[in-house]
Amino acid sequence: MTYSDTVSEIWRHHDLGIQPQDYGGLIRYATLAASSHNTQPWIFRAEPGRIWILPDLSRRCPAVDPGCRPDLIVRIGRGPEMPRSLRRPVEEVLRWV
Repeated sequence: MTYSDTVSEIWRHHDLGIQPQDYGGLIRYATLAASSHNTQPWIFRAEPGRIWILPDLSRRCPAVDPGCRPDLIVRIGRGPEMPRSLRRPVEEVLRWV
C-alpha cells in the first residue's frame, strides 16, 4: 500500500455506528484528533472495558519542550476526548463543531 493509499484509508469516513466493544474504531478516530504542533504524541492501548492513553516519547518536540516537561501531556490535545465524543449520536457531536 502506498502512502497516499494509507492516508486515503485513514481519512475515509466510516459508519459511526460504533459498538462499545469496538475500541479499534474509536481509537482510529482519536488518532485523527488535532494536538499542539500536530504531533499526536500518544499511544492507545485497548483492554476490555477501557482504553489507556500513554505518551509517545518518540513524538516529543525537543525544540519546543527540551526537558520533556508535562507539556508533552498537555499536547495530547483532543485525543482523549474523541472516543467519548464518537460514542454519542453524530448529530449531537456535530452540534458543537
